[in-house]
Amino acid sequence: VQTLWAELDTVAGFSEVNAHLKQLSGIQRDLTKFAALAKDMGNIMQFCFGSDGDSAKRTVLQGIYERLENARKSLASFVEELREQFARYHFLSDASMLALLGAKLSVGEAIPLPA
Repeated sequence: VQTLWAELDTVAGFSEVNAHLKQLSGIQRDLTKFAALAKDMGNIMQFCFGSDGDSAKRTVLQGIYERLENARKSLASFVEELREQFARYHFLSDASMLALLGAKLSVGEAIPLPA
């Protein structure tokens, strides 16, 4: 779940992606609640393996993972649409495209090229 969220979090501020993927804010809210519960417990081993409904925790994490997978598929579709519009994007991986979209550069900013 953490790896998928880190991958998708880079584009959370990009307005076109947000319009396309409104579910990211719901996923973030659920992850934040889950992390707060773990922090409040104080002992991560007890939180993960304690007898107070560990299968419920697994179910919650599985649900978050499935929602993240759906978001990734939706983003892949969005990126593919961009590639159809702009041929130069075919040379970038999905991860590079998402990082580029999430960079939030202003019009006057330049991206330095390696020397």
